[in-house]
Amino acid sequence: MNKIFSSAILGLALTISSAAYAAPSTTAVQQSYIDSGLTALSRKDANNFRDTIGQAHEKNKDLYEQIHQVHEDLHGILTADSFDEDAFLEKSAELRKLHVQIGTNIDEAFANAISNLSDKERMRFADALQASHEQNSASKQ
Repeated sequence: MNKIFSSAILGLALTISSAAYAAPSTTAVQQSYIDSGLTALSRKDANNFRDTIGQAHEKNKDLYEQIHQVHEDLHGILTADSFDEDAFLEKSAELRKLHVQIGTNIDEAFANAISNLSDKERMRFADALQASHEQNSASKQ
């Protein structure tokens, strides 16, 4: 039962990783959620975790710029004298692919950062994430 719970928590952590670190516009709530997990780690492990995620953001910089360009292209399509539905759908699909690639890069970095933790550190990280999630859920009720 404990293994199932631990696996579920780790799955939750991996799922939220892309939401928490997917873009530079991460909200304070999302950031504090991940930070709550990092506070359970040693300073060295927390710094290594941040560095790994930071490397993924560096890898994603070009993708962020491409997203900005696609947004501009979409704006141009929406404000043109006549609406080109095919062009809009094509740009929307391009935007989705870019978001998926960013999420994949962050998920891979998150998984890599987690895999570098000892089992004990990984469990502490997962427990801290769960506690933060439960506290956040309770405050919304």
